[in-house]
Amino acid sequence: PNFISLSFKDSVSIQIGVQNNTYWVQALPVLHNPSHEQIGIFSPRVLNSGQKHFLYIEFEAKLTEGFHGFYKSTYRTSTGETRTLAATRFEPTSARRAFPGFDEPNFKASFSIRIRQTPEYISLSNMPGVSTVEVNDGFLEDQFDASMSTYLVAFVICDLKSVHATTSSGVQMSIYASPEKSQQTTYVLEVLVKMLDFYEEYFNIHYPLPKLDLIAIPDFEVGAMENWGLTTYISIISLLRCLETVSQVVG
Repeated sequence: PNFISLSFKDSVSIQIGVQNNTYWVQALPVLHNPSHEQIGIFSPRVLNSGQKHFLYIEFEAKLTEGFHGFYKSTYRTSTGETRTLAATRFEPTSARRAFPGFDEPNFKASFSIRIRQTPEYISLSNMPGVSTVEVNDGFLEDQFDASMSTYLVAFVICDLKSVHATTSSGVQMSIYASPEKSQQTTYVLEVLVKMLDFYEEYFNIHYPLPKLDLIAIPDFEVGAMENWGLTTYISIISLLRCLETVSQVVG
């Protein structure tokens, strides 16, 4: 994203498996259906069943001002400076506000995500990063492992600070918040590690991902969003109060 113009541009490559012979998915022309937030793309030839096809789309959009899709958020530092970050909230069908795709919750797909940002920012997504390379104009491009269902896909571009710890089963846990919240995040992280260890043992079910990031979004609309591997919260203070209560109960 460009935090000066508050816009972003990218491309998607969608792999489509055809189950029945059809002419429906096509190259040109494109039909727009704004009321259903859909487009129809027509093909000049039959798409044979059993084959896989790729749909490549370039797009550009603005970061939204609300709390759905890919939107802008801000926070103030201890010196009064306003800092900008970008975050996502896709549940139930707002991934379409960030990129073209099939984002109804009943569709299941794997997502391979790449994010570009200037060096003073970091990017986070559902899965761990696998590589970072320098690209044009001084931007860094982060690539992440494949993730899952569209409405639980998430990514954040920010300059927040983090604390890290590892559970007894090897899950990497991190909390991201503004520097002024460092003392609270350290305590919250200690409690969360103990809680995940406790519930894994209690239910005899291991957390399935290699990492779990938690990030405090300053003006998040709801209490929290359970994105796969990247949980977002309205405020680390709200989380702290909740965990203080939980820690009193579980000891």
